[in-house]
Amino acid sequence: DAPALKAAHIGVAMGGRGSDVAREASAIVLLDDDFSAIVKAIRLGRTIYDNLAKAAAFIIAVHVPIAALAIAPLLT
Repeated sequence: DAPALKAAHIGVAMGGRGSDVAREASAIVLLDDDFSAIVKAIRLGRTIYDNLAKAAAFIIAVHVPIAALAIAPLLT
């Protein structure tokens, strides 16, 4: 299992029933041995990504006009 887990883009090992070698070689270890945890993790990751994108858009929308107002006196 370990060579296949190392070769995979994302290797998933079982935490309770998996071997120590498989856990070391994998990128993700499921502590409760439940594959539904992967779905939950993907949903959580997408939510976090969406929140980061919204925050970045907000920061840009607020700071660009502030920067323009700060530079405006220098242009006259």
